[in-house]
Amino acid sequence: MEHSPQVTAELEKALQAMEFTDKDRAAVAMARRLAVEMDMKLGNGRLTSSKLLEVLVELGMTPKSRAAIAAKSKEQDQNVGNSKLDELRARRAARSHGT
Repeated sequence: MEHSPQVTAELEKALQAMEFTDKDRAAVAMARRLAVEMDMKLGNGRLTSSKLLEVLVELGMTPKSRAAIAAKSKEQDQNVGNSKLDELRARRAARSHGT
């Protein structure tokens, strides 16, 4: 069967733009394998594309997953330096203002 590497080529470009650790190796390998399967039109295309999308989400390679990571990072940055007492005071102030 002819291999048209459209998905594989785009995945490789996206992978080059990301930073991964050794812990991500298996997921990266799985993404590559699924991309090849899609390009070669092996198996169930919808199932393969769904699996690839799941792997991309886990790797933080979709717009939605990157936005979630950025939001979580921003929240953590805002909470740095806040003591438990500060958090309690903020919640109490919010309640007293009806929010």
